Amino acid sequence: MNAKTGTRAVKGTTLRPDDIEIPSSVRPYNPKAVVELSKSIAAIGLQSAPTVIERGGRYVLVAGRHRIEALRLLKHESVLVRVVDFDDLEAKLWTIAENLHRAELTVAERAGQITEYARLSQDKRDAAVLVQLAPNPEGGRPEGGARLAARDLGLSREEIRRAQTIAALPEETKDAARELGYDDNQSALLAAAKAPTPERQISVLQEIAQRGSVIPVPTRPLRNLEGISGGELARWIKITTPNDRSHVVRVLEQAAAILRDEMGSSLIPGAA
Repeated sequence: MNAKTGTRAVKGTTLRPDDIEIPSSVRPYNPKAVVELSKSIAAIGLQSAPTVIERGGRYVLVAGRHRIEALRLLKHESVLVRVVDFDDLEAKLWTIAENLHRAELTVAERAGQITEYARLSQDKRDAAVLVQLAPNPEGGRPEGGARLAARDLGLSREEIRRAQTIAALPEETKDAARELGYDDNQSALLAAAKAPTPERQISVLQEIAQRGSVIPVPTRPLRNLEGISGGELARWIKITTPNDRSHVVRVLEQAAAILRDEMGSSLIPGAA
């Protein structure tokens, strides 16, 4: 993320794990991940110190909950931490940036974190503009939160847009997606988001569940498909999916619809 510690005062200090305050907003830790991390720490030591901020003599955790819990499990009496001079908003941004590197985040959870990062980035930009600290170096209108988040997190604007679309789903739709096992399927969540009401969104998810899994939207290029002609792909599908051809057609149509939405129908030859 762009709130680099190089621009902030950083100092190292040693604390007892129990002296580090865990904010209520911090995500619950994963016990399995803590056990695995404790094994790594026992073998090679702690490779990255947790990050904290100091507030009135208290040390509040910004990033490193699993590391703290792993050290507790190993019964360590002290831990070296990085005390960074973040304000509260910067600390939240840093926490989210760290969370986005956690493999156990589902698509829906990740979307929520990205959207929150964009919102906080907008708040930070607005506050800076008010005190004339952050004019746009290229002139014109200052960057918005989505663009700032895309730049800081190394994501495309399209990835930010998808995240915001998923994060905006009503809670009842997200709950249904979790129950149906589709909270980690971007295509299913985006398909549901096209429906106008929560009831219809849930129906879309249920229809997808009845048909089977949808093709997930890739997060990086499918390089193993480069150079494959349409005919070769069709023959491969024919060989690998001998049953339920109508289902395959529906899935491919759904994938095409998602790509058209992303690229714009004018970019696809023959598109209406």
